[in-house]
Amino acid sequence: MVTAPFSRTHDSMAEDRHPVVRLRPHHLLCLQNFRGNGYSPAFIKKMTEVSGLLGFSSASSKCSGVSSEKPDPGKPDSGMKKPLSDLCCILLTEGSDDLCECCPNLTEGQCSSEKPALFDRLVLQASGYKYGQLLTGGLETAGFPLMSPELLVTCCPGCQWFSLCMEISHNPDHGRNGSGSART
Repeated sequence: MVTAPFSRTHDSMAEDRHPVVRLRPHHLLCLQNFRGNGYSPAFIKKMTEVSGLLGFSSASSKCSGVSSEKPDPGKPDSGMKKPLSDLCCILLTEGSDDLCECCPNLTEGQCSSEKPALFDRLVLQASGYKYGQLLTGGLETAGFPLMSPELLVTCCPGCQWFSLCMEISHNPDHGRNGSGSART
C-alpha cells in the first residue's frame, strides 16, 4: 500500500490556486493508458481534454506535446507526463466525475454498470487514498501508483479494456497514433 504524503483533503484554498478536476479513482489508471478510443465521440473528446489538462500522453501528441518515445523517468517530457501541480489538482470523487458527464453509460447521474465502483474500491485499496482527497504535485510525487501489469491485475478485473491496457503496460508506444482505451 502506498502512502499519500502530498495529498490532502478537499479544501477551498487549493481551488483558489489551481483548477480542480473531479475524478473517480480508477479514472487515474484509465488516463495513464488512454490512446484515443472510448465509448462515444463525446466521451473520447472529454478524455482527450482531461488527459491534456493533466499532462498525460494521449492519442494525439498535439494534445499534450508528448513524443512517441518510450517513457524515461529521468526525462520529464518523454513518454507519459505526470500531472503538474501548477496546472491543476485532482479531487478523488465517489460516483460520477468530470469524465462521466460525457459517458453514454451515465443514466440520471449514475453509472449503469457496477464495475466502475468495484474498480474505484480496488484502486483506493492499492493506493491508500480515500474519497475527497486532493492530489497535487503529480502522481509519483503524491504516491499514486503508476500503471503496471500488476496494478491492472489487482484493480481492473473484468474491465473490457484489460487486454489493451496490458499491452500498453508492456509496450508504452502501443496505440500512440489513434488506437487505445478509455473506460467508465
